[in-house]
Amino acid sequence: MLAVFLIANGVVMLRREGRRLANLLSLLAGLGFIGFVVFSVLVQQIGWRPLEIVRSVLIGVLTYVSFLFVCFLLYAFVYGRFRTARPRPSRTSPSAARSWSAWSRSSAVWW
Repeated sequence: MLAVFLIANGVVMLRREGRRLANLLSLLAGLGFIGFVVFSVLVQQIGWRPLEIVRSVLIGVLTYVSFLFVCFLLYAFVYGRFRTARPRPSRTSPSAARSWSAWSRSSAVWW
């Protein structure tokens, strides 16, 4: 399912953004997932030990990359939940502050 969405996203990116490597990554990842599934099925049918070792190494690499991707998604989710400290808006507008300042100077003269 993920491979299908990655390929669909890659095709959209290819049409809208152009043929740069950064824009093709999701398409390549989707094709890689499908290619890995096909490769795994073929290795099981063939049963040749060197190909089983290659498949095991690929499973390890894909597991590691998938773990990093999940960590990135969790980080993005947690980071999005934090609120930043924003300065409070002034209770008076700048023009009201200027008029108050002018009033306080004028009242000092009369007192």
